[in-house]
Amino acid sequence: MTQFVDSYWDNGSLPIWITAQRQGLKAGSLHFPGTAATYKGETVRVRQVEPRFYDHSNETDWRLNIDKVIGEWFHQQDLDFVSLYFGEPDLAGHSFGPDSPERREMVQQVDRTIGYIRDKIQDHGLTDRLNIIITADHGMSTVLRGGLVEEIILSKIPGFSFRDIQFQLLDYGPVGMLLPKEGVLEKVYQALKGAHPHLHVYKKEEVPARLHYSKHPRLLPIILIADPGYIVNGLLPLNSNKGEHGFDNEVMDMKAFFRAVGPDFQKNLMVDPFDMVDVYPLMCHLLGINPEINDGKLHNTKHMLVPKENTGGNNEIPKKNTQMEVVIGLSASDWVSCTSFHHYHFLQHVEENQSIMNLDSNLKIQRKVKISMFYFIIQEYAYCRQRGDIMSLWVYVHK
Repeated sequence: MTQFVDSYWDNGSLPIWITAQRQGLKAGSLHFPGTAATYKGETVRVRQVEPRFYDHSNETDWRLNIDKVIGEWFHQQDLDFVSLYFGEPDLAGHSFGPDSPERREMVQQVDRTIGYIRDKIQDHGLTDRLNIIITADHGMSTVLRGGLVEEIILSKIPGFSFRDIQFQLLDYGPVGMLLPKEGVLEKVYQALKGAHPHLHVYKKEEVPARLHYSKHPRLLPIILIADPGYIVNGLLPLNSNKGEHGFDNEVMDMKAFFRAVGPDFQKNLMVDPFDMVDVYPLMCHLLGINPEINDGKLHNTKHMLVPKENTGGNNEIPKKNTQMEVVIGLSASDWVSCTSFHHYHFLQHVEENQSIMNLDSNLKIQRKVKISMFYFIIQEYAYCRQRGDIMSLWVYVHK
C-alpha cells in the first residue's frame, strides 16, 4: 500500500498540514491520503493513520472519527487545521456503479454523517469559530461493457503488438500510458491512432493543453484517453469496476462540487465554477499562512469570503485568524485523472433544517436533513445528475 511508502508522497510537494506546522500552526490529519508519510523529515504531529484493510463503509467508525476531530482535536487541543477523510461513496460507485441502489444507500449514509458533523460542531460551541470546506476530487461514470459496446482492448488492434512495448500502464481506468521500445514509437502510435472510435491516442507533447498532461517527466511518450464509459484494457479486460472516473474533466459526470460554511464565508452565495487548485490558496488565506508554490489563484475564490477592511490585494497573507479551520473530505482521491482541473460550484448554507421529499424517484429521502446537504442532494441527483464522489479534498500542491 502506498499509504506507508514515504517516497510515493515525499516527491517535492507538501501537504498543507506540513506548511501550516512550519509556520507555527497546530495541524492534524485523520485518514487523509498521505497522513502516514514523512516529508523532508517532518510528519503531521497530530494524526490518525488509516489502518491496512480498513472498512471504509463503517458508519460507526465515521462517527468515532468525527468525535475525535471535533471533540478532541478542535475543542480540547485547539488545533487550527484538520483534514478528515472518508473512502465512500467512491468505493460503492466503483463496485456497484454510480446509479446503483448500493451507492444510493451510501449517499444517504453520507447525508447522515454531514448532519452529525454539524450537530457535533454545535454541541461543542464551535459554530462561530470553525470554517468547514466540503468538496470532491472527481466524478463517476458508469462503465460500458458486454455486447452493447465494443470494448477497448489493445491486443485486438491490428498492427499493435506488446512486443514493441518496454513498459505499460494500462487496465486502471480510462487513461493509459505506453513506453515503446527504442525506434518503434511511430509504429506504435500509427497502429493505435484511430483504431477505436472511443480511444484518443496522443504523443505526450500533443495532449490538449487544457489537460495539463504533457510536461511532467513521469509521463510516458504515448498517452491513451478513453471516452466516458470506456476503459483502456491491455491484453484482456481486467478492470471489473462498474463505475470509473478519470475521464475528460469537461464531461459533466466528472465535475464535482464545493461547499463551505463558517464565519469567514458569505451566506447564501453561489458563484461560477472554478478550478480545484484554487482551493489551496483559499485555505492558506484562511489560515493566514504563506502557500507553497502552486497553480491556484486566490482571486478566483476570495470573493466568497466576508469582506474585511484593509485586506489588501489577492496576494496578501492575512494575520492568523482567531477562528479554527477544518477541511473535511468524504471520498477517495483519483490518482489517474488530472485532479487539478475539475470545476466546483460554491454554495453557503445557513438554515439548520430543511425537509427534502422524493428528490429522486429512486432516492426517497423522507426526513429532515441538514441544509448543508440540501443543495448537494439537489445537484447530485436532481439538478445536473452529477454522480461523482461526494466529498474529498486534494490538498497537495505541485511545485
